[in-house]
Amino acid sequence: MSTQSWKDEFYSVEAYDTSLDTDLKCVDHAIQKWTGLYRPNLVRHNTTHARGDQHIDNVCDSNPLEINAKSCALCVRHIRKIPGSKCGDCPLAKVRGGVPCDEYRSKLDDSGEAPYAEWKVKDNPTPMLNWLYKARTYVLDNMKVVEEPKPQWVLAPRDTPVDTKVWCKNKGGTYWIPRYHSTYPEHSFSHGANEWSNNATPFTRWDYIVLDNGMGAPPKDWEPKIGG
Repeated sequence: MSTQSWKDEFYSVEAYDTSLDTDLKCVDHAIQKWTGLYRPNLVRHNTTHARGDQHIDNVCDSNPLEINAKSCALCVRHIRKIPGSKCGDCPLAKVRGGVPCDEYRSKLDDSGEAPYAEWKVKDNPTPMLNWLYKARTYVLDNMKVVEEPKPQWVLAPRDTPVDTKVWCKNKGGTYWIPRYHSTYPEHSFSHGANEWSNNATPFTRWDYIVLDNGMGAPPKDWEPKIGG
């Protein structure tokens, strides 16, 4: 076990990796890394952190990892990748009232240290992880919700193939009635909004004939926009 095996488990993707292109991905990357900084996880990989230092390493393989802005995907994203972005734009700083993770504020940090210093000085990653989970909630709450497109029903055109499922309704009708495009040669369009008339059965005339498109019947109060 070594620092490299620790990286394989907790830091398998570098903070600069182009795949880390959203705040959510960056927060999750940070949570994974900081979880690995608990002493039992370091010991399991024969890796150490000397209090006061900002790196972890293994004396046998000399493969240190700096725990700072260079290995923080959030720092890389908001300080280096996004033009005009700054530390205060990071979701971790935002949930801390605009205070970066390496700055102490008495109203935020009960332990008496900034989250980063709490680990660097006291070997305690818990405060940072607590804030990272709050940042993750903040990111999720503020993600733009992509609405599913609302179903759109389309009036059946004159060249609708035979045997196509359609929904028919007269103006003022309460229900849409499922029908299939008639195979009779005398089946044709009549003048009007969307009327199909069958010369053999002239009483069958519909004001609205709508393609099914797998969406089922339109709402009973659905009205098409005619001529535009």
